[in-house]
Amino acid sequence: MAIDNSVKQLYSTIEFSSDVLVSSYLLKKSSSHVASVVPAKHSYHADPQSSAAATPTEPSGSHHWFLKGGNSQKYWCVLRRGQLSYYKDKSERKAVNVIPPDGILNFRVLPEELRLDIYTTDRTLQFKADNEDVLLRWKNGLQEFLNKKKPSPKTTSKDPAKAAVQDNEIENEDEMVDDDNDEDYEIISEVDLKQKRNSTDSARVIHKIPEEDKEFYAMYNPTAPMHVIQSGILYGRVKKRLGRKSWKKFKVTLNNEALLIKSASSGRSIKTITLDRVVDCVEVEGDNCYTCFAVITFEERLKFRALNEKETVDWIINLKSCVLARKKLMVGHQVK
Repeated sequence: MAIDNSVKQLYSTIEFSSDVLVSSYLLKKSSSHVASVVPAKHSYHADPQSSAAATPTEPSGSHHWFLKGGNSQKYWCVLRRGQLSYYKDKSERKAVNVIPPDGILNFRVLPEELRLDIYTTDRTLQFKADNEDVLLRWKNGLQEFLNKKKPSPKTTSKDPAKAAVQDNEIENEDEMVDDDNDEDYEIISEVDLKQKRNSTDSARVIHKIPEEDKEFYAMYNPTAPMHVIQSGILYGRVKKRLGRKSWKKFKVTLNNEALLIKSASSGRSIKTITLDRVVDCVEVEGDNCYTCFAVITFEERLKFRALNEKETVDWIINLKSCVLARKKLMVGHQVK
């Protein structure tokens, strides 16, 4: 009888995971050409803690953004409770790609362009719907998916021997660039915006801080007086003038409002990332990178490398906590 109950429970779990939330044909832009994104006029990004929509106001975009700088192909896309997958056609014979629940971080809808951005742990997927009705169905389906998904526990612990080797490699790697040269490189990002944004946020609706969480929000509350959460040396992935990729040393500071990136040698400000635009921070897995992580924003993802495993974990936890605090406290905040 116990076996029968276990089998029933297994079938129930499989059926639940296979439930289709939304499916349709979507036009997918090639991931290798993400850098040609043009900002849209309005966008919606998900807040798993609330059903309220956030509708940022952005510079007017082009309905032809899919035609700029890359190829696109139509796929049959299916969002189930247990995965997101897309296929060459509706027969669903063989999936082109399958993304598990833990791989889906967030999404953004750009109604003016019928555009859907889905942020995953390793890339940003960009789709275009045929019409507003299809786009709305995907928005509702993804919102339900994020509200209901239960991430599986994952540890950032690495093999101690590999971590020790990595610590030594950071200082001795031949890819390191001269820290005194602040002019002939750029930080590598998945997307480079063509237009500047106004960083001023409009009015936000702030939830009351729960009594039991006051210690957490004392550190990460975005409305508290500005204070430093973490700072230190990070190596950022950069591209030299001739296209060679390297790691460059930066002085990085995380406060409750932004991530500040400065030159380690001159102190010159290189980049400021407002935390309202951060989607998530994830560990980057790879054979030759054991202390790497990526900061994912709505427009780009930046790759960093810490000096050791402990610092990597601290950066990931603190950045994730900043994102979580905003999701729980802020409803309907606008980002420009």
